[in-house]
Amino acid sequence: MNTIREYAPEMTTNAPPPHTNEQFYDHLQSYPLNVWIPVCHKRDLVAWSGITVRSTQGEQIALFYIPGKTDFSEKMEQIYAISNIDPFSGTGVLARGIVSSLKGQTVVASPLYKQRFNLENGQCLEDDNISIRTWPARLVGGYVEIKDQAPR
Repeated sequence: MNTIREYAPEMTTNAPPPHTNEQFYDHLQSYPLNVWIPVCHKRDLVAWSGITVRSTQGEQIALFYIPGKTDFSEKMEQIYAISNIDPFSGTGVLARGIVSSLKGQTVVASPLYKQRFNLENGQCLEDDNISIRTWPARLVGGYVEIKDQAPR
């Protein structure tokens, strides 16, 4: 189990560090919206795959790490943050989806019903009426940060 000190030592300067993930998420809830929040270390990421973290509001976020320029992407190292909840099943499974490219878009396919979602904007490729929430994400000093903001 990781502690707040492992994820964000700079966040522990004014208070004793939380010792469990629950305390870490409780601590994050004290942060205002619209700020960059460290959610994990870069070493926690798995290339071409997803992991799940939580927002300060307790939402499940699927983080995807694309390590660099590829055959289907001219972009350099990328971090994508989308809702982990598959809107078709209502379950938190998108972090376990398959990352690929379709028509120049980096997408993840839900492991349940196989709908694909654009990792940049959350749009479902099979149903224009469905999209999932996304968050800005970045790598800073070995940490992955998301900009926690009100839902759009």
